[in-house]
Amino acid sequence: MTSFFSDHAEEVTFPGNRSDASTQFRTCQEGAYWAIKSYRTTQRDEPAIISLPTGGGKTALMMLAAFEFTVDRALIVAPSEAVRNQISDKFERLEGLKKANVLSSDIDAPEVGIHKSRLTSKSNWKEYEDTDIVVTTPNSVSEKFATNDEEPTAQPPDGFFDLLMIDEAHHSAAPGWKQILNNFTEVPQLLFTATPFRREEDTLPGELIYHYPIEEACKAGIYHKVGLRTIPEQNRDLVNEAAEQLTTLQESNAEATLLARTDGIEEADSLAKTYREQTDLEIQAIHSDADNNQDTIDDLRDGEIDGVVVVQKLAEGLDVPNLQLAVFHVPPKSFRMMLQIIGRLAREPDDEMPATILTTDTTLTSKGMSEAVRQLYREDTGWASVADELISEHIKNNSTDKIGGATPLEAVNPDNIRPYKTATVYSLAETVFEPLVDDADDVVVETDADFGHVLSTPESVWGCITTTQESPTWGTNTILESPTYNLHLYCSPADSELLFEYTSDARRANTIRTALLRDHTALTQIDGKRLSKAMQSLTAPKYKAAGMNNVLVPSGTQPEHKLLTGGDVQGAVYHSDKRRYTHGHVFASFEPDVEDGDSRFSESSNTKTRGISTARASIWSNSKAGLSVFETWCETLADELTADGEPTIRNLGIGNHGEAIDEFETSPFAVMPFPSLTTAKVERQTPDDDSWHTVRIDLELDDPENPPMQTVDVCMTFENFGTCIECSYDVAANEWSGDITDYRFRLPEETEYSILCGDELLKEFPPIFHTDANTTVMSGAQSSAETDLADFDPATLKASIQPNWPEYIEVDATEKPEWWETDEERDKDISELWDERPTETVFPALVDFLKDQRGDEQYALFCDDMGDEIADFIEFRKEEKEINMYHCKRSKSPGVRISYFKDIYHQTLRSLRYTFSQKLIDQVEDGSGLSHFVCGKDVFEEIADDFLPGDWEYTIYGVHPGLKLDFDPEDGNENVGRLLSECVEQVERYNVDFAMMGAGGCWEESNGN
Repeated sequence: MTSFFSDHAEEVTFPGNRSDASTQFRTCQEGAYWAIKSYRTTQRDEPAIISLPTGGGKTALMMLAAFEFTVDRALIVAPSEAVRNQISDKFERLEGLKKANVLSSDIDAPEVGIHKSRLTSKSNWKEYEDTDIVVTTPNSVSEKFATNDEEPTAQPPDGFFDLLMIDEAHHSAAPGWKQILNNFTEVPQLLFTATPFRREEDTLPGELIYHYPIEEACKAGIYHKVGLRTIPEQNRDLVNEAAEQLTTLQESNAEATLLARTDGIEEADSLAKTYREQTDLEIQAIHSDADNNQDTIDDLRDGEIDGVVVVQKLAEGLDVPNLQLAVFHVPPKSFRMMLQIIGRLAREPDDEMPATILTTDTTLTSKGMSEAVRQLYREDTGWASVADELISEHIKNNSTDKIGGATPLEAVNPDNIRPYKTATVYSLAETVFEPLVDDADDVVVETDADFGHVLSTPESVWGCITTTQESPTWGTNTILESPTYNLHLYCSPADSELLFEYTSDARRANTIRTALLRDHTALTQIDGKRLSKAMQSLTAPKYKAAGMNNVLVPSGTQPEHKLLTGGDVQGAVYHSDKRRYTHGHVFASFEPDVEDGDSRFSESSNTKTRGISTARASIWSNSKAGLSVFETWCETLADELTADGEPTIRNLGIGNHGEAIDEFETSPFAVMPFPSLTTAKVERQTPDDDSWHTVRIDLELDDPENPPMQTVDVCMTFENFGTCIECSYDVAANEWSGDITDYRFRLPEETEYSILCGDELLKEFPPIFHTDANTTVMSGAQSSAETDLADFDPATLKASIQPNWPEYIEVDATEKPEWWETDEERDKDISELWDERPTETVFPALVDFLKDQRGDEQYALFCDDMGDEIADFIEFRKEEKEINMYHCKRSKSPGVRISYFKDIYHQTLRSLRYTFSQKLIDQVEDGSGLSHFVCGKDVFEEIADDFLPGDWEYTIYGVHPGLKLDFDPEDGNENVGRLLSECVEQVERYNVDFAMMGAGGCWEESNGN
């Protein structure tokens, strides 16, 4: 095998290695080369798209790429035979590189093979073994072009080519071209084009790594001006005019040539004949039926003929030397054809004479010509500096497309601006919005690029219009851009310490807001509680939509989010929803009390609308308003948001999670993590370590002071980590402080998650404090427990089956068997280890007890040991349609203690998310670590095949051999009773049963409490 490009790569003066100042790379070639080099070094999987203007030196760039990749053999695919032969000829002479003086003129030429016919056997490719470059067309290598009666196209052997290059690659989105890319996925793929999309505007397969704008091509001298000349109708007049124009051009440049465009093969032959018979010009036709296309192209280059007549695709990629006259006998069929012809025509000629487009008035004003020219301009406005006369003919009557840009923003009348009444609301308690205060630190410069055009606005409003260049929403990796205008309004009503922001471009608004705030880091969005006040003043609200967020534990029956829509949303909110959900967004219609501002821009006097969204801290109305009405609307809302009153949604009931308090009136006896936080995957980063570690959060109260107290100290701990993070909670301010602020957390399972400092995490996922007064405190608000301890009997929670623990274990038994952490046992069948005797720990004791109870019953028992475990054991009883989840704790002396139950409470909440959910089956099937089936794997597989979560009954069992349940919750055991009853409340809301396997009467009674 030859290796021309690898053998001679060191002899090439690549861009950037200019020991010889005489090298003559074009700027676009240098930029594209470095983009290709970057693509090569990063080893990206998708094809690389390189967009250069027609005539920008793509073939020379292909040669550079072959040397850069030090290829043994490369395949080049061209769109037509003419272009294939053209590329082959240039590679054989290394024309572009030697002309640029980056390669010695006496260097050997590479072996170039022209692949003309479809091969039907891999062995046929052997004829190209001694070549360095093979140039072909899609018809020869893509099976998509084979007819039904032809043998399948044989692809080259694996590794035969180590680089694929596609010329005129805007075709690559077509099936036949895509097939070529799919056949060579193991090698780098470079796609060269002047327009990185197809005629149908399909996205090209790959990443656009380099694009050289037309404007830059003009500055670099690659392109020059193209004029326009039109004549009246008759075709014969056009032929004579073309001959006269070319003759004039040839007086200053004897090598000037002509390209005429028509439709159809017969028309091309007839038109070429007309030129020859009616004028002194020697003109030949090029089309797919002609046998002598290459001879015609060679004659054109050698000056033997004056020009060619082309049909659509054959003009594509055709290098017509000294082309100075393009004659459109018919309109172009596509933008791509227009781009190819204009691009070739605009190339710098050998003289200073301008190139010209010649056509008839009818052709110029035709729909096909108009659309092609408009798309040419939209593709790159730089074409206006190349073919300004042609483009002006089609966009001069359209002010939005007018060359030089749209109407100046200074001409916009603020009275005509009517945005929708929608705003995000921020608190200015700790900062200042500079444009609207008298003692501003900085002067707002109206010409600042960040602000665009600053508007003349009412007193408490500041606004601007910005302009951005945007790609179309229907494509990716396109180079199409058009101006988009966005409006930004800010209103800060007097004495409100609030900022209302309207924007149609949130990204730009971030920049504007940062620039105009005295301290942008102190700006915060108002919270959902305060936002709900905007709904309290509404008269007779009728809710049309309500989005509710589950603040407890999402499950199959209680989703994380619930959306209600329709005419009677109020009636669809259940009593149980009021404690489980908080509002995410609500939208209502209501009757206005008074006319709100300018009637031209406000809503009907009979009805109004208002909505809020806590996620975005936004308020909106389905109506537009002028700037004065927008100001009045914001002022009205500011009054409502600063009014006294408890946060709740009027006539809906959700969002009321207690009464705000300034201090704990009674001592908290336990603190529990936010319910959904116990079920989520949480990652932690310490102040001294940048790495992230998955943790399971627990909270412990430090010894509280005597009540009343405003702050309590809490310690955050983590399972499997010895860290204890000290933090303090101020219930009046609802703020966390202490060492927790130095730690960072994130929840990677969230669709969009951010990194939170420890205090921010506890603010967003507020822990629940249980107090001696039978109340809970969360987010600075206190709520009464739903269960009255006088009516609560813990004995009713005893499971219907209770182990006689002394038959299995001692009173101080640990949870897991000794072999659990023993590496030597890992190679054994773990399910067999459960039969080892004696049984000394809680896990095998429960397994033995369940086996004794189930007998010959068909059931599956799964031991869960994953990082995000559902339970210690999960039992599937096939005939009874029961799923039981068991949480086991180590045995201790019998008694009634909070510590005996608190961990079970945590784990119970974690199990709830898997009830009535397909996630349960998925989690078991994805078992990792020591997770395994103790028995009944075949039973589980039968269940999983047609599992319907709603067909099963679910029970969560707390297993603690030392926890006594025969106790009076009002006789010295109030705290345990409250925590236990709260757990029962939580579980029952999900239609799940809860039971305990406790001490019963099998142990000697303990006196400790």
